[in-house]
Amino acid sequence: MNKYEIPELIDALKKEDNRVLLDIYRIHFPEARHYIMANSGNVFDAEDIFQDAMLLIYLKIKRNSLQINSGFGSYLGGIIRFLWLKELERKRKYFGKELQLEDSINDHSDLLEDYIRMEKRKLILEHFLELGSDCQKLIHLFVNETPVDRITSLMGFSTDQYTRNRRKVCKERLVRAIWENPRFKELKNEAFRQDTKVPRW
Repeated sequence: MNKYEIPELIDALKKEDNRVLLDIYRIHFPEARHYIMANSGNVFDAEDIFQDAMLLIYLKIKRNSLQINSGFGSYLGGIIRFLWLKELERKRKYFGKELQLEDSINDHSDLLEDYIRMEKRKLILEHFLELGSDCQKLIHLFVNETPVDRITSLMGFSTDQYTRNRRKVCKERLVRAIWENPRFKELKNEAFRQDTKVPRW
């Protein structure tokens, strides 16, 4: 992507500059779509994978762990190939499909830790959004370290102890849903050397 120097591009992505994001999509999505459709996918798969690739890059930027040694397009393409190969791996497991691949997932093993971290975040968000609105608001306030007495007032609860009890119920509901999700168990197995606990609140 010659229009931007890498430091300028990283800074724009960190700021979530919509103009730059649209340029990236316009320039690089057609190649991603071609690759995925040539490897047992469709345009909707391509859109999902492209979005996940950009999310993974954004998370790496936020953690100051992004290292691009080639052009941005090559780097993004490598992430897209890795994510699609992981998706095909899942499809083979669940549906027993024999899918032809032109790539090897081992070529992108350096992305595994970031991939697992991203997938866990997505899984937590998925189950968080399944909670009732009160639980969502309560967890959000605790995550943002809002004082308990302030939460009690905002939620209209009677006592701080009741607020703590409600938080415990909501957290347990969320944690149970996450742990019972087969996808979480898969991620635990992939990251057996890493900490697989859900975040503390």
